[in-house]
Amino acid sequence: MTLEPTPPAGKTELVACAAWTLGTTPRDVLGKSRFQAHVRARWAVWFVLHQRGCPYAAIGRSFGHHHTSVMHAVREVRRRLPSDPSLEGLVLRLAALRDGDFLEQQRAHACKQRIPMLRGATQPKDDFLWD
Repeated sequence: MTLEPTPPAGKTELVACAAWTLGTTPRDVLGKSRFQAHVRARWAVWFVLHQRGCPYAAIGRSFGHHHTSVMHAVREVRRRLPSDPSLEGLVLRLAALRDGDFLEQQRAHACKQRIPMLRGATQPKDDFLWD
């Protein structure tokens, strides 16, 4: 699988998108949790960052992990991609993300959820807002 070079999204954007996609929070992705959804999101973000040219040590430092943990994650993602369509979908979604796309979309959605006339009469209010 080859990733096309795109204008890179920042770490915050990638973490927020991965967390939202897997139904967790950015805090969990950035933490040390070993829960599967948190680990998958973290590994996918690390993989995309490494594919964009970030060194293992820099990724590890920015997430508070050792660079060998990042190396293991990138190797595992690369190994699992052919047999795991959900992981491949997450990696492709993160790789295609442009800076500002995801967070702006979530902020606009959160604003619509707070204003009843924009939300619509039949649309329920979102309990989980991203702001």
